[in-house]
Amino acid sequence: MNLRGIDLKQSYLYDTLKVLADIDPELRKAAKEQMRTVAGPLVQSVQGLIPSQPPMSGWARSKRTRWESATVRAGVRAVNRTKRSSRDGNIPLLSIVQANAAGSIFELAKQAQPARKPRTQKQNDQFVANLNSRFPAARSRYMWPGVEAAMPAVEAALVEAVAAMSDTINGRL
Repeated sequence: MNLRGIDLKQSYLYDTLKVLADIDPELRKAAKEQMRTVAGPLVQSVQGLIPSQPPMSGWARSKRTRWESATVRAGVRAVNRTKRSSRDGNIPLLSIVQANAAGSIFELAKQAQPARKPRTQKQNDQFVANLNSRFPAARSRYMWPGVEAAMPAVEAALVEAVAAMSDTINGRL
C-alpha cells in the first residue's frame, strides 16, 4: 500500500528501523505493534464491508470454504513488512491481508481463470458470473473500498508513529 500523504525517504525509514533494532529490539517490537494499532481503523473499515450472509448459497454448506462471517472478518489483519521490496525498492510499511480462504475467494474472484481441466472451465465461468452479478467488483469487493475510506486518518497517525520512533532513537543516541 502506498501512502500518498507520507513524504519519507525509503532509506530513512529502513535505516531508522535498523538502528532501532540495534539499540533496543524490544523497542522495535513495540514500534511495529504501534504501527499495527494505528492500522486498526483500516481493518475495522474493511471488516465492516464484509457481508454477514454467505455471498452464494453453496458457501453455507461447503466444507473447505464455508462462509462464516465472523471467521472471514477475523481473517482481515494488518501486518508489518519492513524489508525492502526486491522489485522496486519500496518498503511496504503496512499491508492489510485476508487470511481466510472464503474471504480471499470472495475478494479476488473477478474473472474466470483458465481451468486445469477443460470440463471445469464452464463451472469456473458460471461461478464468477454468479458472484459478479450479486457483488460487482471493478477493482475489489471490500478490501480497497474499506482501505480508501479510512486512509486519511491512518496516514496522519502513521506519520506521528514514525516521528515518535525517530525521536526515541535520537533521544537514546
